[in-house]
Amino acid sequence: MSEELIKRGLIEHGLIVGNYEFYNIGDTTLNQLKKYKVIPNKDYKEYGSRQPDGLLVDRRNKENIKVILVIENKDNGKFKSEKDKINTIEQCNDVCQVLSADIGIASDNSSYIWFNPNQKDDTSPAVKEMLMKTAQKNRKVKTNNLTKNY
Repeated sequence: MSEELIKRGLIEHGLIVGNYEFYNIGDTTLNQLKKYKVIPNKDYKEYGSRQPDGLLVDRRNKENIKVILVIENKDNGKFKSEKDKINTIEQCNDVCQVLSADIGIASDNSSYIWFNPNQKDDTSPAVKEMLMKTAQKNRKVKTNNLTKNY
């Protein structure tokens, strides 16, 4: 049972935003969200325990729920390093991929990085730029479970 959904009154629906529902959460797992029909009913395997910080969901058709947007927030203030940004983007991207979301947002509440998790290339232009900067420092960068040499 998700106490967060109950406490915030999100059992029936999220905050209505046009045709969509917004869930400002962070302590609710994908498996719990599935149980309450917030996200599609499928096996999330090892990602079932992930806890996205925010979701924008189209639940007009309960048989075909569509996740539009996934948000991953870190502590207030600036990302401590480029590596922090990359880790946050990767964490958000993982959840975006498993939920088939259209948009991902990684944030530290002072800067926001929007990206397309469905881009055919393995990384978005914003992530590539950060990877290049980090790679120049480290010469090796981990992204999407692959190590890339630059």
